Amino acid sequence: MNQNDIVTADNDVRYVKGNKTSFCGLAHETRYNWILEEWDIKNKTVLDFGCSSGYGSYMLAKKAGLVIGVDNSPKSIAFANEEYHADNIKYFTLDASSLEAITGFDMLNAFDFIVSFDVIEHIERYFDFLENVVRLLKTDGYFILSCPNRLQTFNWNRIWNPFHFQEFSPYQLRKILALYFKNIQLYAQDFKDPAKRELERSLNLESYVSRKGISKKVRRITKKIRALFQASGNNGYSYSDMVFLQEPSWEILEKAFGLLAVCRNI
Repeated sequence: MNQNDIVTADNDVRYVKGNKTSFCGLAHETRYNWILEEWDIKNKTVLDFGCSSGYGSYMLAKKAGLVIGVDNSPKSIAFANEEYHADNIKYFTLDASSLEAITGFDMLNAFDFIVSFDVIEHIERYFDFLENVVRLLKTDGYFILSCPNRLQTFNWNRIWNPFHFQEFSPYQLRKILALYFKNIQLYAQDFKDPAKRELERSLNLESYVSRKGISKKVRRITKKIRALFQASGNNGYSYSDMVFLQEPSWEILEKAFGLLAVCRNI
């Protein structure tokens, strides 16, 4: 199956891991890498809720005892089974916001960890989704979620993502999660280097303009800047470019491009 078929499979958009690490790739992949480095998932049962193409489930399976990857796209699940299979991974097609589907899933209170990265903004009935998370998570389990920061949306993008039903500010995210979890820790995801952050933010905005064919001059400038950036020795990005700050100042949290939340009920 061609990976390009998965990017916009089944009326949604998904990240598919490629050969080069872009900003988008770094934002997605470092979250899974952060789990592997900062959290003890050895021999744990992990649910990748909204697993997309399966690359993240495959990363988690290197340490976890069992990883279950679910997504509502049959094409994505087929791709995951082809490209990211392992003995301790199982994939299922499942609607994350369907109470009936979760009841029939037969893994209630079964997971030590549930991770769901950049999924909630794609779900219209996100309250049902969160209710399902609680039903699937063990009493002492961890739910780790990521989403874009609504306060930064138009600092990074010129238009609203048509595949997003909603996005949340840090304040909104905490309030919503508090309806389902007793303990919530928010993290800011951003670049360590403010200069690199600003460069990528500018390039992200300019690349949209050049794609729309509005400015040939912008296209030339963007191409030169990217060439210089790659010639600097980075050849793009690495995991070390990213930082996850636990409960930083509210000002830092509001300026982060990405939000993470670690939730528990004990």
